Amino acid sequence: MKNITKKVAPLLVAGIVAMGAGHTAEASSNPYGNRLIKQVTRGNDVMEVQKDLKELKFYTTSGLDGIYGSASKQAVIKFQRSEGLRADGIVGPQTKRELANVMDSKETYHSQQRVQPSVKSSQHVKSNSTLGQRMVAHALRDRGIPYVWGGATHSGFDCSGFILHLFKEEGINSLPRNSADIYKHGIYVSKSNLQPGDIVFFKNTYRPGISHMGIYIGNNQFVHASSSKGTTITSLDNSYFGPRYAGAKRITS
Repeated sequence: MKNITKKVAPLLVAGIVAMGAGHTAEASSNPYGNRLIKQVTRGNDVMEVQKDLKELKFYTTSGLDGIYGSASKQAVIKFQRSEGLRADGIVGPQTKRELANVMDSKETYHSQQRVQPSVKSSQHVKSNSTLGQRMVAHALRDRGIPYVWGGATHSGFDCSGFILHLFKEEGINSLPRNSADIYKHGIYVSKSNLQPGDIVFFKNTYRPGISHMGIYIGNNQFVHASSSKGTTITSLDNSYFGPRYAGAKRITS
């Protein structure tokens, strides 16, 4: 009996670990990741931190190498001091949250300067110009709503729940629940012909294939329910989402 227990125990532990990984898979779309970032850490999450700190003028080293060395640590300490955080040079949950908030505020400010002219110019294009403008206005009003897995109301959204909410408000109730199935609907739109109100899709985020989506608002930007930032504006050229862009669809009824 003891021998059986010894053999089964590792399997049970592995199963529990696997279950935990499954429940946290959605959070992997957070570009800063879930681990502590400190000296000798390396990877894509480190590069994302470097990139954003460079944009905020804290990281002044010329290249982004994804290696958390002394230059990265000093940049983090400067950022932490600027935000009134404990300046320990370690990128933990609080530092990640503040960095995401600062980047979101910076991005939102610039988007507010540019979105409205883009929406107005879409009046001259056919198809969903009026619907698209209404959906963009609605999406912008919903910024800041928290991310909730399975959410489709103002209490919280996940990515597909947010899109379904926008379309249901326009009387369109025919779309399925998840991003991969929604991708099968509508008319394909090339990136060069995107209009405000089109749905943009992304692949290989927290799972293989189509796994994330948002609503295009013009000026190469989209609004989406981000697992790390809630409902927010992001550029299609974002270092995380840009390489994962999978296409766009236009749905008018």
